[in-house]
Amino acid sequence: MILYPFIMHVLFAGLFPICRVAVKHADPIFFTGFRMLLCGFLFLGYLRWRGHTFCRPTLKAVFHFVVFAFFGIFITNIAECWSLKFLPAAKASFMYQSSPFYAALLAYVVFGEMMTSKKFTGMLVALAGFLIMAIYKAPLEEQNSGIFFLSGAELALLGAALTSVIGYVALRRLVRDHGYTSLETNAIAMTAGGLMCMISSLIWESWSPVPVINFGPFVWTTILAILCGNIAGYLFYGYLLKFYTTTFLSFAGFSELISAALTGYFLLTPPEPLTWPFYVSSVLVMIGLYMFYIEELKQGYVLPARSQPSPSPDCS
Repeated sequence: MILYPFIMHVLFAGLFPICRVAVKHADPIFFTGFRMLLCGFLFLGYLRWRGHTFCRPTLKAVFHFVVFAFFGIFITNIAECWSLKFLPAAKASFMYQSSPFYAALLAYVVFGEMMTSKKFTGMLVALAGFLIMAIYKAPLEEQNSGIFFLSGAELALLGAALTSVIGYVALRRLVRDHGYTSLETNAIAMTAGGLMCMISSLIWESWSPVPVINFGPFVWTTILAILCGNIAGYLFYGYLLKFYTTTFLSFAGFSELISAALTGYFLLTPPEPLTWPFYVSSVLVMIGLYMFYIEELKQGYVLPARSQPSPSPDCS
């Protein structure tokens, strides 16, 4: 069903305002590590309860697990949470949506997906929208030095967008080529990525006794972040990779922009205003998304969500 990718992104968009609240009450690396470890343990516990047995993976599968855990979980989420200390949720979501450009490039190099002139034009139109949003600065960004017109927080999110695509390419390999389920893959990668975060937090953040300022908001933001990010985002995303390309799923993130902006405006205190760059950028990104999707549909890269046999787990 073509609406599934958009529904996923609407749910995932809630992660931006949630994390923006969370980093006011806990250090970003610890918050990320605690969330990933908790969710990873929950997924592993559920699989164990169902009597699931993990087979011994091949070296190639291990490599893809490491790539997904390091780039898709560890680097991506730390950069994203840190940047939300300075950026409004709507703008953070906008900068994160640069991932389609990385996805299109990696899809061309790794999967051999054709880059047509119409798809390239659609990307350029969307890029114009991203540039308009990037030039506009929120007050806190002025305190965060960067390069040229990009603040440090924006650069961190651009990096997070790149590493997320690298992680999702590895996830796609595990789900489509090695035969692992989305739940299996995410359970292992989140646990490994969460451990990386916790080790980094012990090194870089102040533990006295833990890097949490207010435990009440920390608990409820963790629960909501798991629901929106780990379950609606990573788990649902892994399932959809059976039917859609990484590039199209990234471009479908336009629905995430609107949802993050509205959530930040109505639910955050004080509310984050919707500025004119947001409206102009939204229109340009929507046009670029539509042009790109129509061409993907013609090329046959977008498949209907239907039952299809999956390969058995690639075990040695």
